[in-house]
Amino acid sequence: MNYEIRPVPEERFAEFLEAAETAFGEESSEEGARRLRAVTDLDRTVTAFDGDNIVGTNSSFAFSMTVPGGELPTAGVTIVGVLPTHRRRGILRAMMRYQLDDVRRRGEPLAILWASEGSIYQRFGYGTAARMAFVNILKERAVFLDSTPAVGQVNLLSLEEALRAIPPIYDRVRATTPGMYRRDETWWREHSLYDHKDRRYSMSPLYRAVWTHDGRAQAYATYRMKNDWDDDAGTPAGYVRVNEINATSPLALKEMWRYMFGIDLVVHIKAFGQPMDDPLFFMVAEPRRLRSQVEDGLWLRVVDVRAALEGRSYAADGELNFLLRDEFCPWNEGHFKLEVKSGEGHLTEAAGDVDLEMSARELGAIYLGGTPLTALVGAGRVVENTQGAARKADQMFYSEVTPRCTEEF
Repeated sequence: MNYEIRPVPEERFAEFLEAAETAFGEESSEEGARRLRAVTDLDRTVTAFDGDNIVGTNSSFAFSMTVPGGELPTAGVTIVGVLPTHRRRGILRAMMRYQLDDVRRRGEPLAILWASEGSIYQRFGYGTAARMAFVNILKERAVFLDSTPAVGQVNLLSLEEALRAIPPIYDRVRATTPGMYRRDETWWREHSLYDHKDRRYSMSPLYRAVWTHDGRAQAYATYRMKNDWDDDAGTPAGYVRVNEINATSPLALKEMWRYMFGIDLVVHIKAFGQPMDDPLFFMVAEPRRLRSQVEDGLWLRVVDVRAALEGRSYAADGELNFLLRDEFCPWNEGHFKLEVKSGEGHLTEAAGDVDLEMSARELGAIYLGGTPLTALVGAGRVVENTQGAARKADQMFYSEVTPRCTEEF
């Protein structure tokens, strides 16, 4: 393979983005390039050149991501694509090799991504660390089990007002939710709350709703409306699409959903990326009416096994003796013992009997506490040599808060 892999220079960033959009069958724009450039570190881009032509793209954001018990530096992998003219030539593998070596050099023990196709990234050691649910409920069936009256007040905010009110709510939720990451003002402005016509996809502007009670902003939702009408009946046929909803208490969450359920001129309320154990399921009178659909969400790759396992806390003390296979990042391979005392983990090399045998994919899947190791044993993906070892691992890796990532990046 005679392709050069290196970061893209400033003067060719627009071309880099155009190649990425072409790989996804989309169209780049001057505004899109400006927005993405505002949040992109060019030194973290990974570009495949065929001569002087850009034929492959990859990049990552430098995140500080919540893990059980704290935060760790994490590479948020994005813009991964190869032109259709250059597929099946090893270009993607070469870019992923370059990137993971670079992430390791930067001292980031984890990498995360949203996968267009999950089969692609499992080849490189990524595991499903946080699944998500999509909700699609008929407005007429959106009824709470508990019919208590509404409290508090919801207000729609301008961008500048939202930039002041929403981040503190998000940060309170993020602090205890594995898989969520810090957002600075640029990220909020150019990504989370970004609302240019190029990103509306024939829907309304982005609405920013905040619920306030007892003088404090405690929940928010960002959403769009799809305006549509049944011409024959002369009735609304559109829907609300909730992009993100976060709340600091059960009451705040219920009242934020109450607002969403009450929006007029729509037939459905659709929500993206809800947690697997979404409290909404237990709030409504008819849970099946949510029509929840479960999919893979956040994929995670352990780049440095020692830093990753010693950088999070654990729900139960104990010892695990495991064999880790990692062909793509061979520096992680080995026979290890994880000892946990008072919730803190310590990893050492081990010898003798092996309780569990797994690959990097499985370690990535269980890392945030969102995927039971016992399920992976049941799927034949992990070998349990010592009876009860998988159950012990689940108790150790357990997270009281279900891991989730509330937005794509």
